Amino acid sequence: MRKAWLSLVTAFLVAGVFAAPSLAQSGPTPEELRRRVERWRALTPERRQELLERYRAFKALPPEQQLRLQRSFRRWKETDPSTRRRLLKRWRHYKGLSPEKKREFQQRWRKWQAMKAEERVRLKNKFREFQELPPDKRRAIIERFRRRNHPPALRPFQRPTAPQRPPMPRPRGRR
Repeated sequence: MRKAWLSLVTAFLVAGVFAAPSLAQSGPTPEELRRRVERWRALTPERRQELLERYRAFKALPPEQQLRLQRSFRRWKETDPSTRRRLLKRWRHYKGLSPEKKREFQQRWRKWQAMKAEERVRLKNKFREFQELPPDKRRAIIERFRRRNHPPALRPFQRPTAPQRPPMPRPRGRR
């Protein structure tokens, strides 16, 4: 993910060096321009070539896609570092998933996106309530969910239970 994100960042860096009007409506200040030029000069020729190729690829995108990337980049820059780390960690996890798991994730994401905003808020609140429950109640809810949604033969990750002992007989004669 870091490489992919750096690709996007470097594309914007190069775009900034060339002072593309779409990236900075008012244009860079002289100080910003000086810093960009210094950063550019500090790069190796190979790295400069790579950045120029990425910039050309960015400029080859349709304008609406360029705008979407610019907005994403702006939001990323405004995001606090802890959130960035969390998002990068999630991205790395996603990149490590098998193609089947990625498809599953994408289907669930599309389903989530298709929901009405009120439904998403309701589900988020339910999840938050679930997280606040004591562990034993959470386990009971999970077990009920599994029993309801998976037939006994197909129940995944079911823990083996200890054999049940028959009840002890009552002593006779006393009641």
